[in-house]
Amino acid sequence: MSISIKTILIGCLLAYSLAATQAQPIPKEYIIQLASAADLEHLIAQKSDLQYEIISKPLGLFLLRNTEANWIKEQAVIRSFESNYYLQKRQNITPDDSQYGFQWALDTLQVAQAWEHTTGGLSPNGDTLVVGVIDGSFDVQHEDLAANIWHNRAEIPNNGIDDDQNGYIDDFTGWQLVHQTDQHNYGSIRNHGTAVLGIIGAKGNNGIGTTGINWDIKMLLLSAENSSDLTTLANVLKSYTYLLEMRKKYTQTQGQQGAYVVAINGSWGLDYAKAKNHPIWCALFDELGEAGILYVAASANNLVNIDRQGDMPCTCASDYLIAVHESTNLDKLSSGTSYGKQFMDLAAPAATHSTRWNDNYGVFGGTSGAAPHVTGAIALLYSYPNADWGLLQQQDPAAAALLVKSILLQSVDQKPTFEDKSVSNGRLNIGTAMQQLIAYFENTAPTNLLQVYPNPAQQQLAVQLSLEQAGSYQLIIYDVLGKKIKNFSVDSDFPTKRTYTIDIQSLDAGIYFLELVHPRVQQRIKWIKK
Repeated sequence: MSISIKTILIGCLLAYSLAATQAQPIPKEYIIQLASAADLEHLIAQKSDLQYEIISKPLGLFLLRNTEANWIKEQAVIRSFESNYYLQKRQNITPDDSQYGFQWALDTLQVAQAWEHTTGGLSPNGDTLVVGVIDGSFDVQHEDLAANIWHNRAEIPNNGIDDDQNGYIDDFTGWQLVHQTDQHNYGSIRNHGTAVLGIIGAKGNNGIGTTGINWDIKMLLLSAENSSDLTTLANVLKSYTYLLEMRKKYTQTQGQQGAYVVAINGSWGLDYAKAKNHPIWCALFDELGEAGILYVAASANNLVNIDRQGDMPCTCASDYLIAVHESTNLDKLSSGTSYGKQFMDLAAPAATHSTRWNDNYGVFGGTSGAAPHVTGAIALLYSYPNADWGLLQQQDPAAAALLVKSILLQSVDQKPTFEDKSVSNGRLNIGTAMQQLIAYFENTAPTNLLQVYPNPAQQQLAVQLSLEQAGSYQLIIYDVLGKKIKNFSVDSDFPTKRTYTIDIQSLDAGIYFLELVHPRVQQRIKWIKK
């Protein structure tokens, strides 16, 4: 069997939750998945008074209202369904930017070391990097944010026409999912969304305010609050679809339309929720990943073990999801943040200062402040100017995303206080991550099995090889008892450093070894299947 290169991406950030009690679903509201539009006609024929709303045509997702679960279970055309929920925020109450000195988190993360190589904005191929941000409301005119807000250049604003034919009329400045407009000042005007933007991409080195991890970046806004300051899972899934379709359109039109989205910052979740009850929600992260988008999820602001007690979306089994909990300025876990050796990926600090409404600045914390640091780090790594890195992004976006996730987890600062609290046992270090990315593309090496990632892995294992000469190489998977499980051949027509992916879904959970066999080298690496 030969291994094919597979695309990889990394999705966005979630940082909202319900109260610290078990979340309650919206009565008689269900999100369903169908295989085709004809299946919808079948349901309408079965129930003439069916109340439905389209969530995502490409993914076959619909919202049913005033419908009983027992009736849904009887419909063979419904592939999957889950309850709709109300969601809430997960929030606890060197550039020349004037308040940069208050941003202790950037020093902790050694961002200045990464800025020596790039301050963000463009991919190596010249693509304008975009981060999707899903939140409640945004101050799009803020003095430190306005220059970095994404605008849909294929759409003429306020002309009442869907110029780019993406299904949204006048979506020039993103989209407001409740009120069907591109304005983002509905609902309660809170600082949550505006503060998240400041961490990811407040304009850097402009002499005012704070600085984002990316001095230059475009942030695509999707707001989902109504007058009650609540949003629903259905609206969040709509926002995923919007971002997914914009990334696909960018690829299809070679950058003439759409947006080069590489990560999403979402700030939504359900405390104590189980992934098994949300198959539709969890499956969407792989859809995003296949298109080249990483999703960063802020964990709940509750001191619980999510491996045992649950959390959505942090416990979804997707390689394109990054779950984040909060660390303090003393490099300890926050006393009110969740943890989990299996599903939590890494810690990140919350910002002491970020942007607020009406050109103001102030304190912002909780996991909602931690997750955007990881989202910002993703976008910054994507801007590292290297031709081989640009080629990987272009030819294999999924592999590029998995590489970024692996580097972020392997470059953490490990502290005793983080041990056994996450997969990485550590806290984000952007400076070290940038150095590892540089080493990946610029260090030469003889024939070698360099690394595997993610580790632990769930569905796919990416394998980094340095092949000194053309020829055929063997990769062999052994179990912990030394039994040969799988054998692969890797053929190369020229010396190269390449990343391959292996489908491991059929393997049982446990410890395995991957061995590279070649006349000049024999090397093994241990890895874990979750």
